[in-house]
Amino acid sequence: MNNLKTTFEKVLSDLYTIDWSETDGNDIKHILKAYFDNIPGKKTEIKEMINSCASLNKFQKILTAQILEECC
Repeated sequence: MNNLKTTFEKVLSDLYTIDWSETDGNDIKHILKAYFDNIPGKKTEIKEMINSCASLNKFQKILTAQILEECC
């Protein structure tokens, strides 16, 4: 779990660089695939981390979770 937490913190760092008003989701998909493709079977835990993250707003959480479901 510690490895997942560290990876999630790196994902958040990259997500903060996105212009959320202009994204079509491809940049989010690229970030999620880059970090989570090598961590199989943890989708539920990752979604919980996304939903409990105070630094993402509701739109960001929903979009990120949706893209996670589709790509990883």
